Amino acid sequence: PFRTAHDISGQVVLLALEQDAPIEDLSLAQLQSVCSDIDEDVYPVLQLEYGVDKRNILGGTSAETVTKALYEELEKLDKLG
Repeated sequence: PFRTAHDISGQVVLLALEQDAPIEDLSLAQLQSVCSDIDEDVYPVLQLEYGVDKRNILGGTSAETVTKALYEELEKLDKLG
């Protein structure tokens, strides 16, 4: 499964490069030309924010994690005076 997914991902990247377009701008027909199993539900996953917000762990990149870390640091600064 991983090798297959890796191969499909590589083909999609090549297609996007050939089209001089971001992957998320490729049509469903273009994506399905690489793999017929691709469906409309792929588009949210292709958004940058999706990957960033999935990292909801300590030190992660999600908005929730970053906001929490920021407030913790601001509290430390307040204590320093």
